[in-house]
Amino acid sequence: MSDTPVIEFEAQVWAIKTLVDGGLQFVFAVSEDKTMQAAQLMECKRYGAMLKIQAVTLINKQEQEQENDVGKRTKRKSGWKTA
Repeated sequence: MSDTPVIEFEAQVWAIKTLVDGGLQFVFAVSEDKTMQAAQLMECKRYGAMLKIQAVTLINKQEQEQENDVGKRTKRKSGWKTA
């Protein structure tokens, strides 16, 4: 399996659709510079290749760290004064 080509890119889940036969269709949004990966996927479609897809989340870990940092900060008081 080490000689198997890998098509790698970062993407956002755009939509998940349910098909008439009960299957699922996943739609991903990628940046404009991913034309090589798009061409590779088009070749896979052309030849009917089966793909093994593995998704790894990228931003959730960063968001969790930011949320943890917010809870540790001291609360600031507003500088606005009412009349």
